[in-house]
Amino acid sequence: MVLAIIMGARPNLVQWLAILCVLTGVWAIGYASGHFLKQEYSQKHLRHVILISLCSALGFGIFIAASQAATQYYSSLQTIYLSRGIGLIVLGVFFIKKHTPPVPILKSWKLITLQGLLDTCAVTALTMATWTENAEIAVVTSSGCCVVTILLARFILYEKMSWTQWAGVTMILSGVSVLSIMN
Repeated sequence: MVLAIIMGARPNLVQWLAILCVLTGVWAIGYASGHFLKQEYSQKHLRHVILISLCSALGFGIFIAASQAATQYYSSLQTIYLSRGIGLIVLGVFFIKKHTPPVPILKSWKLITLQGLLDTCAVTALTMATWTENAEIAVVTSSGCCVVTILLARFILYEKMSWTQWAGVTMILSGVSVLSIMN
């Protein structure tokens, strides 16, 4: 959203409220999940996690901006291939730097394949959304992916959810619905 605003996007008041609703819902889910943690983490670990999170958010923003620019010259499919190739290169550099190769868990290959297919579908939908008039709204609606993660954890792994997390899910779905209706 920050990049979209810098590049000239001007959401109206209802869109701002829906965006705020989505972001508050995401925050509520993350905040409420903290009470499930059983172990203490050092300040070093927390700084490391925050740094990784910020880098991920920055990378996602760059991906969206680059996808929007690339779809002006290439098709969505070519843009997706390019982004996946760059992602593989970044992962390769990460594993080379860490000196630890990824170890595939063969008994989980079906779930890993499903996750890859779902992720590819999500990236395809997000990339195709960059062709629309208000492409920046796609970034906000994509934050709803945490809802899927929470629901999968609840109904497949049988994890408990607090009322705050359910409220966050409701806020995200409400905000995304408003944004979808307005576009």
